[in-house]
Amino acid sequence: MEITKEHKMAYTEVVEVLKYVPKKDINKIPKDILKYYMDNMDTTYNFKIDDNKQFEQQNLSEKAKIVLAILFRDYWATKEQKEKIKEQEKRDLYKLELEKQEKYKCDNIFKARKIEEAEETKTLVEYKKETWYNKFIQFMKRLFM
Repeated sequence: MEITKEHKMAYTEVVEVLKYVPKKDINKIPKDILKYYMDNMDTTYNFKIDDNKQFEQQNLSEKAKIVLAILFRDYWATKEQKEKIKEQEKRDLYKLELEKQEKYKCDNIFKARKIEEAEETKTLVEYKKETWYNKFIQFMKRLFM
């Protein structure tokens, strides 16, 4: 699977943030994961942390925030924090499933289709079939005119 430019930029941001994390916390992250971020970051993307701003105020991408949240959940969170995070993830997934069910409910799909059909206006076009002798007369007029 190819890593997108957006992911590479996020890994660059993550590596930059990790430079400010205490060494004892960095050591909790497996070396292969750190190596993956280092190997796949965008070396042309210049991202710097502003020392004058709080973490929440840094200009991090959503992808970088997600990666950092996963690192926190998996390696730095206490047992209680992990339980709270897992409960929140369950609630979020449940809410997402409810939204999907409502969006793709069979009744709603058919209602939408019925509304579309009802909104279409159908008009009849009058069609006059020309008789053979009228066609012949028109043909003769075109010849002699």
